[in-house]
Amino acid sequence: MTKAQRCRSAFVRGQLSRTGVERPTDHQHRLNPHAFAMRTPKRISITVPYGTYQRLVDRCDQEGRSLSNLAAFILELGIARQDDHNQIDRAA
Repeated sequence: MTKAQRCRSAFVRGQLSRTGVERPTDHQHRLNPHAFAMRTPKRISITVPYGTYQRLVDRCDQEGRSLSNLAAFILELGIARQDDHNQIDRAA
């Protein structure tokens, strides 16, 4: 069986998405019911000071991205930097 045939077969069985990403099987869901839920984006709501909001809006306009996309990007950067900082502290 060729790779293309295996992929087509997995897609038909529902184990592969159209993008080629392997989906967790039912067995994997039973072992870890949060496996699929952890992979999907989650929506949150936050309150920020007006000045922070205005700076975000100005930056969105400059970069041509949505407020939601920019906020998510900045959060990811901040978390990654904090993780890097924590790893440096542990190594010292």
